[in-house]
Amino acid sequence: MTGLLLILNLIAIGLLIDRGIFFDDFVGQWQLCAYALRGIDPYPLIGVETPAIAELGAIPSGWGTAPWGLLLGNFFYAGFLRLDAAESLFIVLNLMWLLLTAFLFFLKSRELSTLIMFLCPASFAIAMFTGNAGAIICAMLLTCVLIAEQLPIPAAVLLSLAMVKPQIALAFCILFLFQRRFKLLMTAATIDLASWLIVSIVVERSPVVLLQEFLQANVGGGAQFSGVFTLFIDSPNSAMLASMILGAAFIHALRSVDATCLASAFWSYSFFNEFFVLTLPAMSCFRLKKKLLGIALHVGIVFWTAVAFWHRRQLELGLIENDGVIAELFRLEDWLEVRTIFCLLFIAAGFFLHQSPPSPSSPSLSSKS
Repeated sequence: MTGLLLILNLIAIGLLIDRGIFFDDFVGQWQLCAYALRGIDPYPLIGVETPAIAELGAIPSGWGTAPWGLLLGNFFYAGFLRLDAAESLFIVLNLMWLLLTAFLFFLKSRELSTLIMFLCPASFAIAMFTGNAGAIICAMLLTCVLIAEQLPIPAAVLLSLAMVKPQIALAFCILFLFQRRFKLLMTAATIDLASWLIVSIVVERSPVVLLQEFLQANVGGGAQFSGVFTLFIDSPNSAMLASMILGAAFIHALRSVDATCLASAFWSYSFFNEFFVLTLPAMSCFRLKKKLLGIALHVGIVFWTAVAFWHRRQLELGLIENDGVIAELFRLEDWLEVRTIFCLLFIAAGFFLHQSPPSPSSPSLSSKS
């Protein structure tokens, strides 16, 4: 098992290195934060070729964050630093939080499989080296569910920071709502709303205008946001709404952290670099002695990532044609069908875990944390 995890993770990371796509996701987010800190509303600048401030550069199309993320996003993207220094800080923060999360889960489970899961995270490495905050946000959410009962205020701070990517964090908000952790939710909401208000004051735009600008900005999206109903509903917005309703019902039915992690992977926008959160249900599978399902959850997305990177590289080198079954299944530009298959598997895995009793020899990580 350990050898398989290592091999598949190293292949995925190696293919990332071969493609040389380092910090492609970082610059645009850093620019959004940097412009906001300098009192300039960044939303109208997205996709504009001429930069408002030369040393910050032009914000490319396809990048964006919620209004509160223009302030809280500085925790990840450090718009107050030069770009090279911000990138270095980003790597340090990622590695520190990965180690912290691994340590906390090891203290909780006392199982070697915990360390194996956290020491072989291709999704985490891919996110870190492409400059995407998805993985560290997933690690924050895992930390949040571990400390929610004993330390609700620190947990709320983590949840508020994770709301920089609400497509992941909202699933955990729903879990906490069903668990009646109102203090945690209200504290996190207060932090996000206060950050939104501070941004509106700094850039001299009303909060409503900022939200409208964000929703109208050229930040990509479309069908990639529509979750498990991608293939069944033509309208991306309707598909996303249906997927999120299904995800909320899934969380309500199972009432577990594992189900919440799985729901965050199928109910809305998500890429493989944000599947680090699936380490928790994978660990639960190992605890329940269901090693095959645990391996499938942990390395399934890594396997697809590795094949996708390999196929994309072959296309770039002109070694294969962009047609055939493999192209349809694994090319990164048209991956919605494969993701939908994974979504359905995640749903099935959630119900399987719900029916499996926890091992009496180890504490449950799926129960109310």
